[in-house]
Amino acid sequence: MGIFFYFSTTKHKYNFSFLKRIFLERKIQKELFCE
Repeated sequence: MGIFFYFSTTKHKYNFSFLKRIFLERKIQKELFCE
């Protein structure tokens, strides 16, 4: 899944909304790790 996001980010380099989605994904992962 991470690789898929990586290719997507390279495809949408200037899509800030997409980058924002990645930040949310990272935030969720952090919360999961905290639990």
